[in-house]
Amino acid sequence: MESANLCCLLGSHAAHLPERHQRQNAHPDEKDGQPPHPQSTVFPAMSAMRFNPICKAFAERLKDKGKPSIVIIGAIMTKLLHLIYGVLKSQKTFNPDILKKAPITP
Repeated sequence: MESANLCCLLGSHAAHLPERHQRQNAHPDEKDGQPPHPQSTVFPAMSAMRFNPICKAFAERLKDKGKPSIVIIGAIMTKLLHLIYGVLKSQKTFNPDILKKAPITP
């Protein structure tokens, strides 16, 4: 599967990209389909902030910078999508200790 297709599939399943349904006589810019369900990514992000070591460290860095909690949750949602994309593209299992090998630069 091409990486562009994989990215589109991942984004649409995460409710970040609205689906387009083609209808007769429909305006090209009109978007149909189900409204996005934010809980499909918010609740996993909240769980990842507690239990995923990569997301936990990222959330702590954002909290230390004084970011509001809703901003932190949004950033963790995006971080999870990036992690999922990396796992799907590389076809390797998730390794939470990968950051211990590389230094984090501010």
